[in-house]
Amino acid sequence: MKVDRNSNVPLYVQVKDAIMDVIKDGTYKSGTRIPSESELGEIFDVSRPTIRQAVSELIAEGVLVIKKGRGTYVVYQDQLCTIDPFKPSSFSFLASTSIADYHFIKVDPASYLPDYLLEAYRIDPANDEAQSFAANFWEIIWLESQERVPYVLCKSYIPVAMFPKLKEQIENKKNMLIITANKYPLLPNRCRAEVSIKFVNSAVNMHLNCAIGTPMLVKRVIMKARTGDICEVSEAIIRSDIVSLRMYEDSI
Repeated sequence: MKVDRNSNVPLYVQVKDAIMDVIKDGTYKSGTRIPSESELGEIFDVSRPTIRQAVSELIAEGVLVIKKGRGTYVVYQDQLCTIDPFKPSSFSFLASTSIADYHFIKVDPASYLPDYLLEAYRIDPANDEAQSFAANFWEIIWLESQERVPYVLCKSYIPVAMFPKLKEQIENKKNMLIITANKYPLLPNRCRAEVSIKFVNSAVNMHLNCAIGTPMLVKRVIMKARTGDICEVSEAIIRSDIVSLRMYEDSI
């Protein structure tokens, strides 16, 4: 396969279209590994940056996926993860029914509080003393995966005073029934959520294996307990290339 260097179509677009063609005709079947950048460079007789740009766009569009240490693969149709139902409380720690499959990255007292948490507590982020509240919260970071492919990076902040043994319980692999035992008044009763778009940076790329600049769905939630106090502030960064969200009118 060669590109037309006399064409007005950029070389990377020609490469991208050619890769799509061989995926559609079954040459590269779903779930198979495509050739490496250097191999594709030889096939198309173009530079590696040209190949990298073409492949990056196909990854961003959900056609290909990088499997760390293994290469780049055509996405299985059944690799698409459907969250059914998707609710405002989805991917929040205290709303979880099971954490057995979570891959925990961090469970520690927070050392830094993001602006969205400070604003939830009506603390001015510009206040020099704002970060002095950090140690009052557990910072919990975890990944959720399907078929070993991570599809969401979650981060929750939970008041230490409400759940003082949370770190110990998670490290000892206690289930949610034990973690929430006798905590009924402190569990989520209502929430406020917002969804936005965020582009992958190096920190997110390290965990979700997506190309830098890939658009992601970001859901932030403020959870309030039956007491009326905030019991959790969370953020979920969701891979829009392999995740489908299904919502219903009664999903709250």
